[in-house]
Amino acid sequence: MSKTLPIDFGTNSDDQIKVIQKQLHAMGVYHGPISGVIDEGTWQAIQDGIRNHNQSADGSRDVPKPPDTLLTPKQVSEQLQISIRTLEGWRLSGSGPPFVRAGGRRVLYRWAALLSWLKEREVSSTSETSVS
Repeated sequence: MSKTLPIDFGTNSDDQIKVIQKQLHAMGVYHGPISGVIDEGTWQAIQDGIRNHNQSADGSRDVPKPPDTLLTPKQVSEQLQISIRTLEGWRLSGSGPPFVRAGGRRVLYRWAALLSWLKEREVSSTSETSVS
C-alpha cells in the first residue's frame, strides 16, 4: 500500500512539520528529532520520502508504467524478486516472460508482456495448477 506525504509547502507551521517528520520516521526515511523545524535531515528525508512514496512495504514498486515501457533484466528480477541468473535460465528454456532482443546481447522486457505473463500464472489456491 502506498504511503502519501501530506506536505503543504504553503503553510509550514511547527505542528505540520512535526506531523511530516513523524510520517517520514514511520516510513523509515527520517531518523532525527521530531522538532517541527525543517533542518537538513528533514529536508533530505522529504526528498527520500517523495522519491520512495510509491514503494510498498515489501520493497516492490507499485508505480503504474505505460505498457510499452522497456525494463532491463535487473529491473524484472527486482520486480519478480528472483535472481538475474534465474531470469537468464528462463530465457534459455523459454519458460520465462517474453523478451526483446535489442541488439547484440542486450535483452529488454516489455512491461505489458511481463504483466500478461504473470496474469497467466495467477491462481486462487495452492491446489490449482499454473501455466509452466
